[in-house]
Amino acid sequence: MIYPDDFPTVKQHLADALLHRTDYCTEYRVIHPDGTMRWVTSIGRTVNNEMGTTTRMIGLVMDSHDRKLAEAERQQLNQEREQTLAMLRDREEHLRLTLQLSKIGSWDWDITTNTVQWSDQHFCLLGLIPGEAEASYHRWRDHVHPDDIGQVEQALATALADQTDFRAEYRVIGPDGSLHWMAGMGSGIFDADGNATRMIGVIIDVSDRKRTELTLQQMNADLNQRVQERTQALLASQAVLQEREQEIRTLLDNSPDVISRIDQNLRFIFINQAIRGITGLHPSTFLHKSCLELNFPAEIVREWNCAAR
Repeated sequence: MIYPDDFPTVKQHLADALLHRTDYCTEYRVIHPDGTMRWVTSIGRTVNNEMGTTTRMIGLVMDSHDRKLAEAERQQLNQEREQTLAMLRDREEHLRLTLQLSKIGSWDWDITTNTVQWSDQHFCLLGLIPGEAEASYHRWRDHVHPDDIGQVEQALATALADQTDFRAEYRVIGPDGSLHWMAGMGSGIFDADGNATRMIGVIIDVSDRKRTELTLQQMNADLNQRVQERTQALLASQAVLQEREQEIRTLLDNSPDVISRIDQNLRFIFINQAIRGITGLHPSTFLHKSCLELNFPAEIVREWNCAAR
């Protein structure tokens, strides 16, 4: 029994073949008595009498179920493949835009053949036009600042020898002579014997960060210089003050008159050497004490306090 959904198509193809006296070919599904369904291919040809009238049709029906399933599976695989390719293209474009906006270029170095592949952004970061220049290790090396290439290649050799990640910051010189700071990072791929066969990585334009760092370093250096100069000036002023203080103290100590200074509680906070000639006591004996606390006679205490007030 023909599958109900396919019957209208089979009927139409058969009618067209009879009407136009053409060969008949169609595919459809049939339902077996056990309920299983299989694809078949039916082909036929009209037979006409001497008057040109179609009198009958002869043909055959072939089981094409396995082929149809294989075609359906192949079509499904093709659809999945196209979807996967479209997804990969979208991701590749997204990655390209991300790298471009982030000023990141990628590189792939085949160490065994010494050949290099660069992304378009890698060319641009070196000031080159993709498609107009050939990627190579020596071309990259020629763009690295001469003062930096030594430490960069040393870091590269160390990473390959120790099987560690490569990291270095260096300057590159553009075709117009401009300087740009780059951060290079990469990871090596090694064979079973530990020999480096390949290294892949990225370069990142870090010029803005380096300019900020250099500006901060200069600001710190200027600040340190100003602090040092100010400190030296303060030390010089302090030395002058100490010298003048010593001069004043010498004058006071050599004065024949008693010169003193007291606080609000009438206690001595300074008294010169002249007091020793009068009392026989060292000036330190008077410090932080009043005349009363020094057991001076009451009359002297009274006169001193009146004079002090």
